[in-house]
Amino acid sequence: MRSVNPKILVWARETAGLTREEAAKKLGVKSARGRSAIERMEDLECAKEKPTWAMISKMSKAYHLPLVVFYLSDIPPPGDCGEDFRALPKKPDRKAQGLIDAAVRDMHARQSILRTSLEDIDEAEPLPFIGSVKAFRSGHRKDIERVADSIRKTLAFDQKRFRSKANAKEGFAYLRERAEEAGIFVILIANLGSWHTALDVELFRGFVIADSVAPLVVINANDSPSAQSFTLVHELAHLWIGSHGISAGAMEGNEGIERFCNEVASEFLVSQPEIDELELTINTPFDEVKEKIDKFATERKISRTMVALRLYRSDSIKVQVYRKLAGEFKRMFLEGKKRERSGERKEGGPSYYVLTKQRLGSNLIDLVDRMMGEESLSVNKAAIVLGVKALKVRRLIRESQARSIS
Repeated sequence: MRSVNPKILVWARETAGLTREEAAKKLGVKSARGRSAIERMEDLECAKEKPTWAMISKMSKAYHLPLVVFYLSDIPPPGDCGEDFRALPKKPDRKAQGLIDAAVRDMHARQSILRTSLEDIDEAEPLPFIGSVKAFRSGHRKDIERVADSIRKTLAFDQKRFRSKANAKEGFAYLRERAEEAGIFVILIANLGSWHTALDVELFRGFVIADSVAPLVVINANDSPSAQSFTLVHELAHLWIGSHGISAGAMEGNEGIERFCNEVASEFLVSQPEIDELELTINTPFDEVKEKIDKFATERKISRTMVALRLYRSDSIKVQVYRKLAGEFKRMFLEGKKRERSGERKEGGPSYYVLTKQRLGSNLIDLVDRMMGEESLSVNKAAIVLGVKALKVRRLIRESQARSIS
């Protein structure tokens, strides 16, 4: 068996956000031969002790990395995370940074297999809208409207239908459906396999791989449905300008690409004349502002914080009011999530397969099923693309098809 570069073992552990002590516990490394568990970890990472295949397999799972990475000759170069990732409004700690890195690596691996499989079945047709915007100016109204309108037309998006949905969750489902029909894969991710690896929405809202054949948008499932709609359109704007990127928690964004994508998402979901119709001013009492924004956003299935930000940017409210509103709307969202979890505990939440289908989308599951049928995708590779265990692939497909029929 090919030897493992010890530098990769150190890099893999550190990018997973683990100390040697934490890694030893996750890997089940015990004291032996007069050496403590931490000392044995050090021996592995300094080439004093050769890791077995079983240990590498455990590391692959614990560090959220494909097995093949451990047999590279050197540490792989960092991926393109986009400018927003480099200037997060809330600096991630070591563990959070490791989780985000692991999520990005995992999605790149899944997207790569998906693209290769599409090429194998001669369906690797480049999508014309990827990178179709060659020039844009952040803050320039005509550029923002031009890109937002192009996305609407490509998706055949009906704003009236979006707003007629019963709630923001159904609105997002409709928007996602339109994106998937256009050839864009949209996946929701809440964690890396367990609740203690949950992805913080203050640090990670979405991620996009702007590939012309298999574009992939990843959205944090822990976010509110209205915020997920905003994030999806934000990432679509990334696709239109042909750039990768990670979107963080604050919707204010940064200068340049991120701000432009935010502006496009905001314009796509609600026009400035509609915002002006609220007729709010800096003299309007706070409670009235809050009540009007809540009603306005709920009717349109959009983010209340986004509406507040638009009002601030149009000088209708002061920055202190915007910040207070953002805090209030966050509190309301968290209280709603708490009630939702309480109801699920009483009534029982959705099954594993129902939840997995919701996160992956039926289009991706159906495509994987077809590619397996054409033998361009093995069960093991299908499991990687879907992010499930190989033993669960066929049942997931059956359950998805059964629910689609019913």
